[in-house]
Amino acid sequence: MSLVVEWRNSDGTVRDRASDPTGELDRWVSTDLDVEDWPMLWSIDPYGDTFFNSRQCVRLGMELRRLARDGSPESALDSILRLVDRCQENPHSVIAVIGD
Repeated sequence: MSLVVEWRNSDGTVRDRASDPTGELDRWVSTDLDVEDWPMLWSIDPYGDTFFNSRQCVRLGMELRRLARDGSPESALDSILRLVDRCQENPHSVIAVIGD
């Protein structure tokens, strides 16, 4: 499994794309996450497409930063976090997490 993260305009145009070269995000999404502790990461469908609006990206960014602090190599998530941060700053955009 290899998740791809895209930052898209409201019309679906891809503005930028990132992947997780280490597979760290893939491993976390494939585990049995606690919905109360990780509500945004828990909601990612590893086999389908999951979308987050700019407001949801605030929480998604917090969870990804916590994941990085909890042992993930931060550089592996840096490119994904940059997209999430850009989405937060642009209310008419979304983050799409594309699963297998």
